[in-house]
Amino acid sequence: MPEFNPRFIAGLSPREKPYRVFEDAADKGFCLQVNPSGKKVFYLSYSFGAKRRMLNLGSYHPKHFSVKKARDACRAARVLIDNKVDPLQERINRESAQVKQENTLLDARREPTVDEVLTRYTSELTERTAKDVELLLSNPRCDVRGQIGGLKIREVTVEQLTALWGAHIEAGNMRQAGELFSYLKSAFIQAKEHLPYGLIDWRNPFADIRRPRNTNEKQGGRTLDKPEIRIFLDTLDSYPRMSSHIKTAIKIMIFTGQRTEQVSRMQWDHLDLEGGTWDIPVSETKVDKATRVAHVIPLTATVRGLIEGLERLDSPFLFPGRADGKPLGIGVYSKNLRRMLSDTGVVASFTPRDLRRTVATHLSSLGVQSELIECLLDHSIPGVTARHDNRHTFLDEKRAALETWERELWRIRREQHEDTSEQCRRLIHG
Repeated sequence: MPEFNPRFIAGLSPREKPYRVFEDAADKGFCLQVNPSGKKVFYLSYSFGAKRRMLNLGSYHPKHFSVKKARDACRAARVLIDNKVDPLQERINRESAQVKQENTLLDARREPTVDEVLTRYTSELTERTAKDVELLLSNPRCDVRGQIGGLKIREVTVEQLTALWGAHIEAGNMRQAGELFSYLKSAFIQAKEHLPYGLIDWRNPFADIRRPRNTNEKQGGRTLDKPEIRIFLDTLDSYPRMSSHIKTAIKIMIFTGQRTEQVSRMQWDHLDLEGGTWDIPVSETKVDKATRVAHVIPLTATVRGLIEGLERLDSPFLFPGRADGKPLGIGVYSKNLRRMLSDTGVVASFTPRDLRRTVATHLSSLGVQSELIECLLDHSIPGVTARHDNRHTFLDEKRAALETWERELWRIRREQHEDTSEQCRRLIHG
């Protein structure tokens, strides 16, 4: 093959299975793999210790990871090989050293004040939610920062906390009382799990406090913040009164952002696990009914793992109901979710639809363009309907967005250093 260049690479078309193209040049083993999705990845094929190995150099992008950058990475790896250093093992060692360096932050432990805990908590919220939380924290009726902000978090008592939302209850503002309870509880849980604070041995006062009665937030229009997402997923894994099929469906909702009815009606024939796509038929979409084009959702590694872990029952549906040939009704998911949240009380009430809203909000905070989010969620896009006439519209961009969201979810769960396969195993089996 000739020396790699943008024009040559652009002419490489995807096939049914991945294939590699090796360059006939001085850089031995330098090759490009073309995946069925169209993604092109540079590799170095080399031998080390009588074993054949493939080193991933990076995904091709004309601007961000050009042929020159890939070639430089290949040559740097070859220098290591010439010096009897395995570049793959060197990468593993380097990443391990980085983790070790990050862990040295534990030596800088110090006990935080409530103000510091709240500031760190709101810094991880979306801009709009953070503004709402700060307004609630500085409410004249109950100035949280003014009353307990200067205290060390270990000094805060159950009585002080209950008095805070108690002021709202006395005034008849039940919803504000419930919101204050939820935000403070999330902030305190996050603080305990932030290792540099050194609060592992601290008993969180919220362990002894139940949510005040009649303070459930109005359902709908709610977005889960990062601590709530983590608590929700951890609770979902361990909650005993929900079937594994329903748990899997709910997890697919939060990893893909798709509608409850679409996930409920997923069929095996609509999935291409090898190619990593899910074709939602026109009959199951909203926007695409007008264009008569199916809605295609890329499947990330986690979602594929969830699906592959399902027991395939005698039904075309992944989540069959009791009636033959029918999927589970969408009300089943709301009922099970509501029961779990009521039984555990770890997160304020929300609906399956709020998971979809949560995905959209966090994708936006991650820098994903609004037009792409609308396309991903099968929403109508003003001025774009006419362009939305191909089942693969924005497919690569949608895949990149969902993979970014997948990484963010695992970062939230603080498991970013595990292999994806291990993450999938934990998510599927709890």
